[in-house]
Amino acid sequence: MENVRPNPPIFRLGIVMAGAVSAGAYTAGVMDYLLETLQHWEEAKRRNLRILEACGHNLEKAKHEGFDPSVPPHRVVIEVMAGASAGGMTAAVTAMSLLEGIPPFREGEDNAANRLYTSWVNLNDNAENVTFRQMLDTTDIEKEGLKSLLNSDPIDKIADRLHEVQIKKRLEDYGYLSPNMNLVLTLCSLRGIPIDISFNTKTAEPEPPQNEELEVVFVPKNEQRSTPVAHRMFLHKGVGQFCFAAEGQKTPPHVLRIDPAVQKQRQMLINAAKATGAFPIGLKFRKLQIPDASYIKAQVQRLFGIGDSGTFKINVEEGKPFEFVAVDGGAINNEPIGETDNIMEELFAADCANNTASPECKNFGVIMIDPFPDFDSTDSAQPIETLEQVPAKLLGAIRRQAMLKEGDIRQGFKGVDYTRGLIFPQKKNANGQGFKKTAIACGSLGGFGGFLSREFREHDFRLGRKNCQSFLRKYFAVKEDDNYDVLGRWTPEMKQRFSIIYEGDENTYLPIIPDTHMLEGANDPSKLQAPPDVAMSAAEVCAYYPGLRRRTEQIIKHFFNPPRSIYGRKRKVAAGPPNMDKQIHQMITRHTGSLFSKIAWLAIIALTIVILLPVLPVLLLLTVLPLLYIILVKIVAARVVRRTVLKTILQDLKDKELLRV
Repeated sequence: MENVRPNPPIFRLGIVMAGAVSAGAYTAGVMDYLLETLQHWEEAKRRNLRILEACGHNLEKAKHEGFDPSVPPHRVVIEVMAGASAGGMTAAVTAMSLLEGIPPFREGEDNAANRLYTSWVNLNDNAENVTFRQMLDTTDIEKEGLKSLLNSDPIDKIADRLHEVQIKKRLEDYGYLSPNMNLVLTLCSLRGIPIDISFNTKTAEPEPPQNEELEVVFVPKNEQRSTPVAHRMFLHKGVGQFCFAAEGQKTPPHVLRIDPAVQKQRQMLINAAKATGAFPIGLKFRKLQIPDASYIKAQVQRLFGIGDSGTFKINVEEGKPFEFVAVDGGAINNEPIGETDNIMEELFAADCANNTASPECKNFGVIMIDPFPDFDSTDSAQPIETLEQVPAKLLGAIRRQAMLKEGDIRQGFKGVDYTRGLIFPQKKNANGQGFKKTAIACGSLGGFGGFLSREFREHDFRLGRKNCQSFLRKYFAVKEDDNYDVLGRWTPEMKQRFSIIYEGDENTYLPIIPDTHMLEGANDPSKLQAPPDVAMSAAEVCAYYPGLRRRTEQIIKHFFNPPRSIYGRKRKVAAGPPNMDKQIHQMITRHTGSLFSKIAWLAIIALTIVILLPVLPVLLLLTVLPLLYIILVKIVAARVVRRTVLKTILQDLKDKELLRV
């Protein structure tokens, strides 16, 4: 029987998690339900196999002992988890949490053992203080100066809790995880990787002209360039590509091997997770060090598909560490689809070479989880009337161009329909008619809204679970006619339970990941309900005012005060040639100075003292007044800033129907 064959077909899966700031709670909810469903299905398959073996592989006898013929036997194996910003942090949390096990989420319980839930719903809340109040705390400015608008220490503590993960399981124990799963976190390097493109090559040494009638320019050897002229560019888009592998297991040069049992390697992953989530200006930038620049070089060669040559050179020193400052990976690569596709294509090619897959039928797919899909119909071709409109439009154009993935479009979007799926927030209106314009609560304030309220994060986590269930049951599927090549042959019992029929489509579809929670039928009690709407009151928002006041005062103080008053030391200045000031002074004196000019200057100084002596009190007053003015400006500016921030928060919450009036 097909449904009990010992080597069922394998469908490989890559998961891409887009940047989301606090809406990572939604992504975490999606991942939670996806893993729960894969686990539930895996247990059903293993139960069938145990019964079948106990019955001597007699299928009819096994059916009497509880064998369920409606459980599809094929395997789905997660090969890649990739993410940017909050998506990258969720990927790291998910991968590490699987090593100790993720218990299923349960309504009405604290779910304290579920790291996906605690990391994104609870954040760093504690009995003394909620996370957003901690993010308004000023101790970070007092310790190290202003590094970000918000205190990033609470976010660091969430990532650092991955040190507490106890390894109780291996990835291969699950059955639906690759033992060498890849973890890809996007990074934005402010240093950049220097790449040289040469525009001339070394030629033979020219000979002196033998015929004076020829118009030949002879270039002596001492006037020739010793090195080729090159155009230098900088690549700022990067990734941390980790592969789970034990000590001694060989990995490609473009991959960072990670064995979570090795604390140093675990720390490297945690650092990368913090860096990919370092939202520019809002959260602290990160200093990273790659142990060997050979990895950087290999990544660039992989990106462009070309190695060092006479015309192309990656200017890094192999064998030495490569240090750089990183900010949010989503700044220039918010959806690492291409990186995921490359890995999946390589695995597919290997399967074809091993005759476990057919070149005509792809055995892999990619799911993207995007809390903020760009479905906006706003026309960007609106007319520009004034100069003031240009900077904002220019910044938007630069960012959109940086986010465009020419290579991904050219190379990665050639697959059939079933190779891609998108999970995004969707929620019906209260009357059941149509869908809400803004489904997620954490989407307010450009994604920072979730930091304001735990209820917002709880709502989005549960909505993510709901949307994932709908996606698996209704949309992530293949046509029945293509099913044998992709997932193996299904029995009538399987088709009866899981078939999907779309109105107006004559084809029947079968799910790639069957949700075995619904074995009782489409109306079974396992169908999740959308979470109730949530909102904040103005009083709850204004309760953050004291912390906001202190934070804005410190930020404005930073910009008004000289660096020494903030950092407790003089700012370092790039050193110039020795005695530069003295040399310049001597040059000016030599060419313009004289004894007469010196006498004149002394006379002017003496006369100034005599004239100003009677009005000295007035001068002192005039000196104090500017200082008082600066102090008043600081006070007023701080008040204006924090009131503007509060007004913006309240207005945005109201626009998104998240404010209780």
